[in-house]
Amino acid sequence: MNDREKQIADFYGLEVQAVKLAEECAEFAASASKVFYYYNLLDDRSSTPVSRAGVREQFEIAREQNAEELADVLLMARQVEYLLEGEPELKEKIDKLMEAKIERQLKRMEEEKAK
Repeated sequence: MNDREKQIADFYGLEVQAVKLAEECAEFAASASKVFYYYNLLDDRSSTPVSRAGVREQFEIAREQNAEELADVLLMARQVEYLLEGEPELKEKIDKLMEAKIERQLKRMEEEKAK
């Protein structure tokens, strides 16, 4: 994390940046839904060539907007992660929760492979 990001994070603090992260996540989710919508339209074989060109254009626009929203999420997540260094108990709790989630997902993957 660079000094400019730290400067922003330190100015606003953990609580404000955590709320901002939630807002950015919501915007990213809405944007991702739009990408998925246009992706599915492109995959629909019943579309006419003319309408497919318009859908392709909307898909590309949605992907660009999605990339911008993801950049916002990642910037805010890095700031929140940095600010958690000042809250060692909370950081430790979150780290443990993340480790448990990783373990759970790896177990699910093993179960899927076994099928």
